[in-house]
Order: sequence, then structure tokens, then C-alpha cells
Amino acid sequence: MADLATPSAATMSTVNAGADRVDDKPSKVKPEKPDEEKYKVDLAKAEKEHAAVQERLVRLLLVQAMQRPVILRGANTWSFTLYID
Repeated sequence: MADLATPSAATMSTVNAGADRVDDKPSKVKPEKPDEEKYKVDLAKAEKEHAAVQERLVRLLLVQAMQRPVILRGANTWSFTLYID
């Protein structure tokens, strides 16, 4: 029966004491300073693309708004109300 007994708490805490610390962490390397010129070029490119996409969005929203039906109020009136959500 002695073979089936569980080991004591003291034995369990010291059996694998150093096994978990076998170079699990990568070595620390100092990060390189980012290239400021490349950052400025990438930023300008991203801002240009963003402006183009915003302009396209406005054009698409205007087209969508123009495709909605115009609701006329009154029988013989020249004024109308355009509802845009």
C-alpha cells in the first residue's frame, strides 16, 4: 500500500522546482528606434488614401440620398421636402 500513497506536500514542491524555468522566456532585446522618415512617408500616404475614401463616401451618400423618393406635401405646391435619415 505504501506504493499507492500520494507524496507529501514537501516532496511535491521540491520535485520539479527548477523544471519550469528552462529558458521559457525569450531573451530581452532592446527595440530599435523606428525610422522617422519612413513613418512620415507612410503617414502622408495613409492620409491621402483616407481623404480619397472620405470623398468617395460623401459621393456615394449623395447618390443614395438622391435615389430616395421625394415626398410632396400638398396638391398644387412647388415646394417639396426631402427626408434623409
